[in-house]
Amino acid sequence: MPAHVAVAPSALTPSGEISVPPIHPLATQDQVTPVLAAGNGVYLVAWTEYIGNTIQLVAARVRASDGAVLDSSPIHIDAQPLPAGRVTDPAVSFDGTHFLVVYSKLEPSNRFYNEDIWGKRVRAWMERWSTAPPFASATSPTPTTPATPR
Repeated sequence: MPAHVAVAPSALTPSGEISVPPIHPLATQDQVTPVLAAGNGVYLVAWTEYIGNTIQLVAARVRASDGAVLDSSPIHIDAQPLPAGRVTDPAVSFDGTHFLVVYSKLEPSNRFYNEDIWGKRVRAWMERWSTAPPFASATSPTPTTPATPR
Protein backbone atom coordinates (compact mmCIF):
# COMPACT_ATOMS: atom_id res chain seq x y z
CA MET A 1 0.00 0.00 0.00
CA PRO A 2 1.35 3.45 -0.80
CA ALA A 3 2.52 5.57 2.12
CA HIS A 4 0.00 8.30 1.28
CA VAL A 5 -3.02 6.11 2.15
CA ALA A 6 -5.02 7.54 5.06
CA VAL A 7 -5.30 4.97 7.85
CA ALA A 8 -6.29 4.97 11.50
CA PRO A 9 -3.49 6.09 13.85
CA SER A 10 -3.22 2.65 15.51
CA ALA A 11 -2.03 1.16 12.19
CA LEU A 12 0.87 3.61 11.93
CA THR A 13 4.37 3.23 13.29
CA PRO A 14 5.90 6.09 15.34
CA SER A 15 7.52 7.35 12.11
CA GLY A 16 4.12 7.56 10.41
CA GLU A 17 4.75 4.68 8.02
CA ILE A 18 2.13 2.02 7.50
CA SER A 19 3.02 -1.13 9.40
CA VAL A 20 1.02 -3.50 7.18
CA PRO A 21 3.06 -5.60 4.71
CA PRO A 22 2.12 -5.67 1.02
CA ILE A 23 -1.15 -7.58 0.73
CA HIS A 24 -1.15 -8.61 -2.91
CA PRO A 25 2.23 -8.34 -4.62
CA LEU A 26 1.04 -10.34 -7.66
CA ALA A 27 -0.79 -7.49 -9.41
CA THR A 28 0.82 -6.93 -12.80
CA GLN A 29 -0.27 -3.32 -13.10
CA ASP A 30 -1.57 -0.54 -10.86
CA GLN A 31 -3.23 -1.01 -7.48
CA VAL A 32 -5.34 2.11 -6.88
CA THR A 33 -8.20 3.67 -4.88
CA PRO A 34 -7.52 2.10 -1.47
CA VAL A 35 -10.24 2.55 1.16
CA LEU A 36 -10.71 1.08 4.62
CA ALA A 37 -13.04 0.79 7.58
CA ALA A 38 -12.38 -0.39 11.13
CA GLY A 39 -14.53 -2.52 13.40
CA ASN A 40 -14.16 -5.06 16.23
CA GLY A 41 -10.37 -4.94 16.12
CA VAL A 42 -10.15 -5.50 12.36
CA TYR A 43 -9.62 -3.24 9.37
CA LEU A 44 -11.05 -4.12 5.98
CA VAL A 45 -8.86 -2.64 3.26
CA ALA A 46 -10.33 -2.66 -0.25
CA TRP A 47 -8.69 -1.51 -3.47
CA THR A 48 -8.92 -1.74 -7.24
CA GLU A 49 -6.18 -3.47 -9.19
CA TYR A 50 -5.43 -4.41 -12.76
CA ILE A 51 -4.36 -8.00 -13.45
CA GLY A 52 -4.07 -9.16 -17.02
CA ASN A 53 -7.06 -7.90 -18.97
CA THR A 54 -9.31 -7.35 -15.96
CA ILE A 55 -9.97 -4.65 -13.41
CA GLN A 56 -10.65 -6.20 -10.03
CA LEU A 57 -11.98 -4.99 -6.71
CA VAL A 58 -10.35 -6.94 -3.90
CA ALA A 59 -10.06 -6.64 -0.14
CA ALA A 60 -8.15 -8.01 2.84
CA ARG A 61 -8.78 -8.04 6.57
CA VAL A 62 -6.00 -6.71 8.80
CA ARG A 63 -5.83 -7.20 12.57
CA ALA A 64 -5.67 -3.73 14.16
CA SER A 65 -3.54 -4.77 17.15
CA ASP A 66 -0.47 -5.87 15.19
CA GLY A 67 -1.13 -5.21 11.47
CA ALA A 68 -1.25 -8.92 10.60
CA VAL A 69 -3.02 -9.64 7.31
CA LEU A 70 -5.72 -12.21 8.12
CA ASP A 71 -6.39 -13.40 4.58
CA SER A 72 -3.83 -15.58 2.79
CA SER A 73 -5.02 -14.16 -0.52
CA PRO A 74 -7.14 -11.11 -1.31
CA ILE A 75 -10.91 -11.43 -1.03
CA HIS A 76 -12.37 -11.16 -4.52
CA ILE A 77 -15.22 -8.63 -4.46
CA ASP A 78 -15.85 -8.23 -8.20
CA ALA A 79 -14.11 -8.00 -11.59
CA GLN A 80 -14.84 -6.84 -15.12
CA PRO A 81 -12.96 -7.42 -18.39
CA LEU A 82 -11.08 -4.47 -19.88
CA PRO A 83 -11.61 -2.28 -21.81
CA ALA A 84 -15.41 -2.70 -21.85
CA GLY A 85 -16.23 -2.98 -18.14
CA ARG A 86 -15.00 -1.54 -14.89
CA VAL A 87 -15.41 -1.62 -11.12
CA THR A 88 -14.57 1.71 -9.48
CA ASP A 89 -15.17 4.08 -6.59
CA PRO A 90 -15.08 1.61 -3.68
CA ALA A 91 -16.23 2.62 -0.20
CA VAL A 92 -16.26 0.54 2.99
CA SER A 93 -18.34 0.75 6.19
CA PHE A 94 -18.89 -1.43 9.28
CA ASP A 95 -22.20 -2.22 11.03
CA GLY A 96 -20.91 -4.00 14.14
CA THR A 97 -20.77 -7.46 12.52
CA HIS A 98 -20.08 -7.09 8.80
CA PHE A 99 -18.15 -4.78 6.55
CA LEU A 100 -20.01 -3.48 3.53
CA VAL A 101 -18.08 -2.75 0.34
CA VAL A 102 -20.02 -0.65 -2.18
CA TYR A 103 -18.78 0.31 -5.63
CA SER A 104 -19.75 1.34 -9.16
CA LYS A 105 -19.86 -1.37 -11.79
CA LEU A 106 -20.03 -0.75 -15.52
CA GLU A 107 -21.16 -3.80 -17.50
CA PRO A 108 -21.65 -4.03 -21.24
CA SER A 109 -25.04 -5.38 -22.34
CA ASN A 110 -26.33 -6.17 -25.82
CA ARG A 111 -26.36 -2.57 -27.06
CA PHE A 112 -25.68 -0.38 -24.04
CA TYR A 113 -23.61 -0.11 -20.92
CA ASN A 114 -25.26 -0.37 -17.53
CA GLU A 115 -23.58 1.40 -14.64
CA ASP A 116 -24.96 0.36 -11.27
CA ILE A 117 -24.09 0.54 -7.60
CA TRP A 118 -23.20 -2.87 -6.17
CA GLY A 119 -22.31 -4.05 -2.71
CA LYS A 120 -21.02 -7.09 -0.87
CA ARG A 121 -20.90 -7.88 2.82
CA VAL A 122 -17.70 -9.30 4.31
CA ARG A 123 -17.51 -10.83 7.80
CA ALA A 124 -15.10 -9.18 10.22
CA TRP A 125 -13.86 -12.59 11.45
CA MET A 126 -13.87 -16.21 10.32
CA GLU A 127 -15.52 -16.90 6.95
CA ARG A 128 -15.06 -14.26 4.31
CA TRP A 129 -18.68 -13.84 3.25
CA SER A 130 -21.93 -13.35 5.03
CA THR A 131 -24.80 -15.61 3.99
CA ALA A 132 -26.62 -12.72 2.31
CA PRO A 133 -26.19 -12.47 -1.48
CA PRO A 134 -24.64 -9.40 -3.12
CA PHE A 135 -26.99 -6.63 -4.10
CA ALA A 136 -27.18 -4.15 -6.95
CA SER A 137 -29.06 -0.95 -7.48
CA ALA A 138 -31.81 -0.72 -10.08
CA THR A 139 -30.61 0.10 -13.57
CA SER A 140 -32.02 2.66 -15.90
CA PRO A 141 -34.41 1.08 -18.41
CA THR A 142 -32.92 0.13 -21.76
CA PRO A 143 -34.87 -0.09 -25.02
CA THR A 144 -35.32 -3.83 -24.42
CA THR A 145 -36.54 -3.40 -20.81
CA PRO A 146 -39.68 -1.29 -20.39
CA ALA A 147 -39.88 0.96 -17.34
CA THR A 148 -42.38 -0.01 -14.69
CA PRO A 149 -44.54 2.79 -13.26
CA ARG A 150 -43.85 3.76 -9.66
